[in-house]
Amino acid sequence: MVVSPFLNMIVYQLSNQSAKYFVIIFAVFVCGYAFLKNDGHIGVNRGYSFLFACCLYLLGAAISKGLLLQQSCKSRKWFGCWGIVVICNILFTEIALVVLKSGKLAGVLQVYNSPFVLIESVCFFMIFVNMKIDDSSLAAKIIRNMSWATLDVYILHSSNKVIPYFRNIPMNYLVEHGNVALAYLLVIPYAVIVF
Repeated sequence: MVVSPFLNMIVYQLSNQSAKYFVIIFAVFVCGYAFLKNDGHIGVNRGYSFLFACCLYLLGAAISKGLLLQQSCKSRKWFGCWGIVVICNILFTEIALVVLKSGKLAGVLQVYNSPFVLIESVCFFMIFVNMKIDDSSLAAKIIRNMSWATLDVYILHSSNKVIPYFRNIPMNYLVEHGNVALAYLLVIPYAVIVF
C-alpha cells in the first residue's frame, strides 16, 4: 500500500494515547458513515474501498503495537466475544427487518464496514493470534489451508459476476417470496456450505 509509511507514522510516531484515539475515531467514522450514506465522495462503498483498507491497516498496526487489545487473553474469551457479537448482529438484523421493516438498515448491518462485522473480524483474528498450537499438528495444517483459501473465496466473491449470481439464487428466492427474515437467519449456514 502506497500510504503505509504515513499510516505507520500515525501509529508509531504519535504517543500511544493519541494513536489509540485516532485509530478508534477513524474506525468509528468509517463504520458510522455507512449508516448515513453508503456510497459517496469519500468512497466507503460497503467496505470495498481504499478508506476501509486504511482503517483495517491502522487497526492491525494498533493491535500489533498493543494499543487496543490484550494479546495475552485466552482464545476462549475471544471466541465468546465473537459469538456474542455474531448473535447481536443477527438479532439487530432481524429487528431491522421484522420490526422496523428496513431492508436498507439490515443490509448496512451485514456489509464489511458494519461495526458488527468489523468487531467480529477482529475477535476472529484474535482467536487465532492467541491459539497455542504445535506447527506439526492437524489443527495447524487446517488453519494454514483455510488461510490461503480465504483469499480465493474473497476474490471470487468480490470480482466475479457469474458465480455470485448463481450462488445467490436460493437466497434471492427467499427474499422475493417474502421470507427476508428467514434469509438472514440462513446467511451464516449458507455461507459455510457455499464456501
